[in-house]
Formats: sequence, C-alpha cells, structure tokens
Amino acid sequence: MNIQTEEIKGDFQGNAFLITGQNSSKAILVEHETGLEILYIAGSIASIISLIPMIGSAWQRIRSGFRRPYEMDIDTRLEKRTLDLKNQVIEEYGSIFETYLLRETLSEFLALEKRVKQLEQQLAEYEKNKVKPQKITKTPKKVKK
Repeated sequence: MNIQTEEIKGDFQGNAFLITGQNSSKAILVEHETGLEILYIAGSIASIISLIPMIGSAWQRIRSGFRRPYEMDIDTRLEKRTLDLKNQVIEEYGSIFETYLLRETLSEFLALEKRVKQLEQQLAEYEKNKVKPQKITKTPKKVKK
C-alpha cells in the first residue's frame, strides 16, 4: 500500500492531515478535541437555560406595569379576563373578595336554577294529573312515640 500523509495548516479546530492513496484519492483527517467541544456545547446550553428565568421575570415586570413586587397589593394579583362587545379580551385585576363573591353567587344561582327546574316539573305533573298540590312545609313535624 502506497499511502502518503502531509500535515495541513489552517483553521480545522485540530491537527489536519492530507492522506493520498494509490489511485490518487485524497482525504483529510482531522484530530478533534471532543472533550472541549462537549464542554462548549454544555456551556452554551447552560447559558441559554439561564435566560429562561430572566425572560419570565421581564415578562412579569411588563405585565405589572414595571412596578416592583412589593408595590403590588395581594388583591391586584388576580386577573379577570372578559370579552367586550367587539370580542376583544379585557384584562382587569380583581380582588380576592370579588373572586370569592362571584364564585359563591354562581353556586347559589346554579342551586336556585336546579330547584326552579324541579318545581316546574312538579307543577307540570300536577297540571297533567289535575291534582291539587300539597302544602309544602319547611321541616317535617316530629312524631312522638
């Protein structure tokens, strides 16, 4: 086998050699410092990952109007998103009390709506059977034994 090697100068990120074979085929062989490349990649990933909390913090500052966290009340941290007449999102900051009141009002409304449907069904049955409704008492009277 007739193989010739020749060192090549240049920016190959390591030692480079030109290898020439018997039929004039040529190849470049480059020695790499793979450990350094891996460290370079790990450092790049670490620096990108360290940017994520900074981006999140910047986004939070933009949304809070560049106020510092200690300048914000606890009540203003809750968001209320609604749609206006043009179907555009409106963001408002509501208090904890408003959120609690809205939740309780909605649960009472749902309970009342359910009870109204039950009473309408009972009324429809009475009208269908032409039966006189019974008087509804709040609590049944206790029977003495």
